[in-house]
Parts: sequence; structure tokens; C-alpha cells
Amino acid sequence: GLHFRHTDNTVQWLRAMESIGLPKIFYPETTDVYDRKNIPRMIYCIHALSLYLFKLGLAPQIQDLLGKVDFTEEEISNMRKELEKYGIQMPSFSKIGGILASELSVDEAALHAAVIAINEAIEKGIAEQTIVTLRNPNAMLLNVDEELAVDYQNELFEAKRRKESNARLKNGTISEEERDVYEELLTQTEIQGNINKINIHIALVQVNEAIDRQDEVALMAGLNRPALSLLEVLPQNSSWYLLQLCDSKEQKIQIAGFPNMLDKSEIQKEVSVANA
Repeated sequence: GLHFRHTDNTVQWLRAMESIGLPKIFYPETTDVYDRKNIPRMIYCIHALSLYLFKLGLAPQIQDLLGKVDFTEEEISNMRKELEKYGIQMPSFSKIGGILASELSVDEAALHAAVIAINEAIEKGIAEQTIVTLRNPNAMLLNVDEELAVDYQNELFEAKRRKESNARLKNGTISEEERDVYEELLTQTEIQGNINKINIHIALVQVNEAIDRQDEVALMAGLNRPALSLLEVLPQNSSWYLLQLCDSKEQKIQIAGFPNMLDKSEIQKEVSVANA
């Protein structure tokens, strides 16, 4: 087993996870390694790193641990307890995000339970309920704008339908033991991606509408929206931005032959030109 003389190996393990950008929830504690304080977490960390390396083609796929590792009822119930907070039953699938459900610690279980609750709300189709679940701190989602609740609901509903459709095509080739709850549900990353997509689209609409109205104040508000993350938007150059963007959009419409929006890269280009 591991002893303190193997500290270098543990440090290298942590550095490997840090270098590939795995979230901190994947990192084991020192006591987990040396004192066997949290065996499920240990296995979770190893399993997550192995799964990531397998997807990169750098390591063989880890052997399925289902039925090979024993956990206490307390450990197994972490996920169940978190789901019960949202009135959701434990999924019948044995895996959650490629990890055995029984391996999840309280923190990991809280995250996945929050994400499953979001999926439940999306399915119900009530935007006011969906936005509440999206803003749950346990879901760890960024840049959730309450005013865009309906847009989020519509986008996430369509994304969930597409994923469910794809899952139905593959279900016949996957054994019951290998099935994962996220085969049909949106993951935290997928939810965040759709939130970002909506935020960017709404910001682009605001900028383009401001250009059409030649509204300098509204234009600056749009250019400064965090979703666009534009570089060097200077208040003193607002009039130049409007002139530059009006010309650029007019040219784009003439070439296309129909109404067209400027995209993020085109807007950034014209902002940079106006700054020069």
C-alpha cells in the first residue's frame, strides 16, 4: 500500500489532474490516500482521471467496478439523499456521468442531484421553475440571467429532445449495467453550453438592433455585455463604433442580398478598426 515515502507519486497524480484541467472535486485528500478515510472518493478520483485519459487515447479504459467494490449504506445513500431534496427518485441507471452512483461523495451527489432537477424542470416546460433550478448554487452554473428564462427553457428543451432521440438509437447496443443517467439527461456542461449560446445570441441581437436604430447608447450597452467578451470597448469611441458597424452591416446585407446580422468576430473586427 501507499506510505509517506510515496508522496512524490501522489504529488505527480495531483499535478496530472491539474494540468489537464480536471475540477477540484476530482482531487483526493491526503488522508484519503494514506488513511483510507474516504475510499469511494479515492475510487471516484482514479475513475475520473482514467476515463478522461481514455477519451484522449492516452490510457486503456478502466475496468467496470460495478459489483467489485463494497460500500456502506451511508455512502450509497449520498446520491439518494440529495435527490430526495428535489423530490426526485434515484435513477435506475448504475452510472452517473461515467461514475458509479455509489462512488459519489456528498458534494458530488449535490451537484448531480441539482443537474437532474434541472432536467426534470426542463421536461415540465415551465420557464419560471426551470430558472429557479438553473440558479441553484449546487448546479455551479455561471451567467444565468433571470430575464432570459423563456429563452433558456426553449433552448434546453430542444437540446434535451435531441439527446433523448440519439439515446434511443443507441440503447439497443448498451447493456443495462453500462447505462448512464446522462445518456438521456443534459449534463452540467451541456446545460452551461446552452446558457452561453443563448446569452451570446441575445447580446448579438441587441447590438444589431442598436445598429439598425443607430442608437449609440444601446449599442454600447450591447458591446459591453459579458457574453460577447469583446476586447477594448472604449466609451470615448462609441460614435466611431456606430459608424464603423453601420457601414459593415450595410455591406454584409448588400453582399448577401437579404437581412443579416453581424456576428461576434465581425463586431470585434470593427471595434478594433475604430480604435486604431
